[in-house]
Amino acid sequence: MSNPMDNIHGNVEDISNKASGYKANKSLLLFLLSAAMSNPNTKDSTKKNAKESFEQLGGEDAFMKNNGKGE
Repeated sequence: MSNPMDNIHGNVEDISNKASGYKANKSLLLFLLSAAMSNPNTKDSTKKNAKESFEQLGGEDAFMKNNGKGE
């Protein structure tokens, strides 16, 4: 019987999968915030909140990098 504490921090594959998932989630969030900011049907207050969140996540540079258009 194995000790449950042996793999408490996960193996390399688990850590890699979590990092990939984080990047995908961040990319999607940046995309959705960008879409909200450019949608003419979005309220000004919502656009302001989207812009603030977008900037907190790294803004245009992060958006372009996460979508394969950056460095």
